[in-house]
Amino acid sequence: MINKVASDNPKSWRKHLGFVLWAIRETPNETTGVPPALLVWGRVPRGPLAILKDTMTGKVELPLNLGKTASEYLEELRRNLEKAQDYATAHTENAPQRYVSRYNLLAREKSHLRLDRKFWF
Repeated sequence: MINKVASDNPKSWRKHLGFVLWAIRETPNETTGVPPALLVWGRVPRGPLAILKDTMTGKVELPLNLGKTASEYLEELRRNLEKAQDYATAHTENAPQRYVSRYNLLAREKSHLRLDRKFWF
């Protein structure tokens, strides 16, 4: 996924890296069924929506020098989250096929039972 972000945004991939890593850490693993962050820290990390809720309800105050308006920041955040979702969706759609091709790489077709041998019971 990081390779895809870097190839799509060669000059600004570092800006998108945090969103991709957050998506990877928050997405449940296929085999364990839980997100990697839950296994490492014992809890799911707080995402951008939880932080936005806390700032809008007044639990956390925003810094005064954000450099852009709140609507500009939220629009950019929405675009970045949509990109991260697209990358995660594309990765999860391709992953099962890669697993199958790796598994079948050394697999051989089984030969049928030889009928010329007699089995005594």
